[in-house]
Amino acid sequence: MRKILQVLILLLSLLLVCGVYAGQKTTALNEDTSPTSTDIGYTVDDPGGTPTSKKATWANIVTKAHGLGNYKALYTDGSGVITGLSLGADDTFLLSTGASGALEMRVLAAGDMPATIDATKIGDGTVTSAEFQYVGDVTGLLQAQLDLKAPLASPTFTGTVVLPSNQALLGSPTFVTSILPAAAGVGTVGSPDYEVAGVYLGASGVLYGEADQSNTLTSSATGWVANLNFYAATYGSDGSVTDTELKYVDFTSSGQTQLDVRCLESVFGTSIGNGLTLDGTVLKTHASLQSIAGQTETNGGLLYGTADNTYAWLAAGATTKILVGGGAAAPVWTEAEGSGAPVRATSPTLVTPNIGAATGTSFTPAKLDGVAGQMGVYEANSTETSITYWLGADSLADSLGLKFSNDDPTAGQMMIFSAPSSDISSVSWTTHTKEAAWTIVDSDTVTAVADGKQAFVVPASMNLMLLTDFTCSVADLNSAASDATTVVLRRVRAGTPQDMTSTGVTISYNEYTASDETVDASYDDLATGDNIYVDVNAVTTAVQKGLSCTAVFSLP
Repeated sequence: MRKILQVLILLLSLLLVCGVYAGQKTTALNEDTSPTSTDIGYTVDDPGGTPTSKKATWANIVTKAHGLGNYKALYTDGSGVITGLSLGADDTFLLSTGASGALEMRVLAAGDMPATIDATKIGDGTVTSAEFQYVGDVTGLLQAQLDLKAPLASPTFTGTVVLPSNQALLGSPTFVTSILPAAAGVGTVGSPDYEVAGVYLGASGVLYGEADQSNTLTSSATGWVANLNFYAATYGSDGSVTDTELKYVDFTSSGQTQLDVRCLESVFGTSIGNGLTLDGTVLKTHASLQSIAGQTETNGGLLYGTADNTYAWLAAGATTKILVGGGAAAPVWTEAEGSGAPVRATSPTLVTPNIGAATGTSFTPAKLDGVAGQMGVYEANSTETSITYWLGADSLADSLGLKFSNDDPTAGQMMIFSAPSSDISSVSWTTHTKEAAWTIVDSDTVTAVADGKQAFVVPASMNLMLLTDFTCSVADLNSAASDATTVVLRRVRAGTPQDMTSTGVTISYNEYTASDETVDASYDDLATGDNIYVDVNAVTTAVQKGLSCTAVFSLP
């Protein structure tokens, strides 16, 4: 402010020095107490060269003489020179640079501020310096910290809430959720992991449960009073009484007194049955049961009923005796052997038995004369131990014995009988087969890739037989040096062709014959009227001459 006053004094002095008007002295002129920027002042142009008297408006004198423009201020430095200073950008201040008295426009720095500012100078001035000082030790955002704090009225806590140990809760606190321990071993309300060291209630103190406090447990001088039932899956000190079992205790009076005057239901049932009789007020066993009690028991004896609804005792039977029923009469012990006796395991006598399907071990009946037209099974004689069957005739001597080999047959094999010798014919097993053969290419002619045109027609005698082997041969290698002749067997059934071999016979260039085919089990069977063809799928280089094939079929 002092600098600005110096500028104004200099301007007034200039007016006094230059105030010449129409030959009058400046002091003689009338004073203009309200000069404007358009008023005229006296100036000397180029006073150091060729001085010329001129006039100028005060607006030009102020702005042009000292380099002033829009938004500039005048000030004098320490030597009294008037200087124009731009007022600067937004948020800048006019500051003194120090003892030299120079001015500058710039943003306030920390060093420009005073050491202390009264807090009432900030905002609307309602915060005192003492109140403002309370935020001096805050380490984070105040609102964020406050948002994490619970209110005093109806706070809602999450996670683990730790209360100081051994502290009393005064007033009437209500626990909405469990109070977890601050450390292991600390008493906890509502946690199964720790016991509560002590919860103390005053006279008629109440523990509340449920959000609506509908469950209560009230303390009294004589014990706890619950407004609702206690229940659990099991009860008792060892938890062995279930809730269902506990509900059976629904006596209307002393249970022990009632039990003492009643019979055991497990023995007599809930009503009097056939085994009991009621004699007035005395419950007795039935007469038939009483007859059992009157019997003299013996070791091995049997109790049986009689016609008068009583029971009798049958003494034990002797060794080898068996019990035989007597119909309406009493059962008896009878012999276990002899005519009419039941069959035993040792040397039984059978009369027209029906043995049925044999199971278990084999048996060896005695040799007997046969009956004409029948076949019997007899034991082998001393010289022909392998004879097992006799084809019956009028006598054993006139029957035909069959001598079987020790080998078991395989699927599809048939019995072959030899010519009888001493009324004995040997039996062996053989596979019944039939063959079909083709000459595909003459021996002096090279083979060629082609489907067969000559078919073998399956007769009824080969119906259901299966392809078991396929063999092919060439007549002349004809200097073949590589590759192979490949032949497959094709079946045409009702106009539908299908290869009977999944891989055919492969005759290498240096071989005459091969039988290495793989039979396709899905198409290996024959049916009456099938056409069987031989197809050549590949030949050697050079080409072999002549080709003949034979297919073997057997019963399944």
